[in-house]
Amino acid sequence: MKRRYISLCLLLSASALSGANLFTGVSFDYTGGTANANYGETDVHYAQGYGLKAGIEDVNYRVYADVSQIKWDNSQANQTLINGDLTFPVGKILNTKRDAKFYMGIHYGKVDFKTDLTNNDKNSGDIYGVQMGLLSPCILNEKVTIELGFKNSKTSVTTRTTTYNHELTSLTSMRLGINYSF
Repeated sequence: MKRRYISLCLLLSASALSGANLFTGVSFDYTGGTANANYGETDVHYAQGYGLKAGIEDVNYRVYADVSQIKWDNSQANQTLINGDLTFPVGKILNTKRDAKFYMGIHYGKVDFKTDLTNNDKNSGDIYGVQMGLLSPCILNEKVTIELGFKNSKTSVTTRTTTYNHELTSLTSMRLGINYSF
């Protein structure tokens, strides 16, 4: 995951030469994963995860790469996404110099899904969806932004073992993030 993150940072850094600001960040997610098993039931599992992101942002938009990992029970999902958001100022919060912003956007990428971490049973597939949230400048440092967001993703990745099939169909996350602009 670290190698993917560094490659994406370099790619986005080259894009920032257009005058937009670079940013990087870390996020903490609370995610519900929906999966179908071969016995016909739909299971929803909740877990904490984390992510790293890097991108470019301007007054009205931001484009960024996002890698994240979610683990629950004996399963794991790793996502690598490209995200595009439109941002809308909503006013100043707590006497900051910059406006807080509402954002909404879309994402697309790949997800690696493992259902048995001991046997390395995994498969990968496409993942896509929408996100929205609030970006608020930090009082202590104007280059730091606090992010509170929601992300809903759809996918169809199936793993098979000798006893069952397990299909990951969606991931829904609440996200708390800290971003730094430079």
